[in-house]
Amino acid sequence: MLSLLISPLWSALDRPDKRSALLSFFDFCIETIAAGSPPPGCLSTGTAIEAATHSARVETAVRAFLDELETAVHDRPAAIDDGVVLEVDLRAAARLVVTTTRGIAVMERVGHGPAELRAIAETLVTSLVGPAPGGSDGRRSLSG
Repeated sequence: MLSLLISPLWSALDRPDKRSALLSFFDFCIETIAAGSPPPGCLSTGTAIEAATHSARVETAVRAFLDELETAVHDRPAAIDDGVVLEVDLRAAARLVVTTTRGIAVMERVGHGPAELRAIAETLVTSLVGPAPGGSDGRRSLSG
């Protein structure tokens, strides 16, 4: 079951360099969280906040999903040989990225739009891998 949920995220991380892999991952998450009207939000974040506190089984399932997500965010960029050395340990960076996706889900719930959510993701990615090569300040268009 987890592989069905994680598989599209693996595809989003399949990019030629760490920066574009992480930005693509965040784009996928933001599109999933903010799509539709009203937007569906994030099932794992909503479940973790609401149901996991009442059920050990649900808590275990959400934890397993987040652990698998962290593994994907660690393993894909670790396999990319682009010469970029992250500013922090890759495992710690993966945990920070996954934690930020949960924060992005909350920010979407309180009214932040996709452009604002992408700006949050961009800031984190830039702090981890540095600015985009050739860019004057490492920023990209907020529209994607």
